[in-house]
Amino acid sequence: MHSISPREAERRAEQRQQGIAARRLPPNDAATYCGVSTSFMNKLRGVGGGPVFIKMGRRVVYSTEDLDDWLTARRRTSTSDTGKAA
Repeated sequence: MHSISPREAERRAEQRQQGIAARRLPPNDAATYCGVSTSFMNKLRGVGGGPVFIKMGRRVVYSTEDLDDWLTARRRTSTSDTGKAA
């Protein structure tokens, strides 16, 4: 599990208090949300390295919170930034 910023944790706590649940998106909508292709999402689901997903029978959905966490973990400051701490 990736750590989240204090601001993001506060936002989520407020949403829980207000009864707002994270949205669940099918793979094609999750891909659009992340700015990638559906086939890329499908590939990541098979080989790993993608966002956490929920499997309900044959149906796959993604939580918007999990997508946000996955995207946040991929933030970089330059093209040479590997994302690993120095």
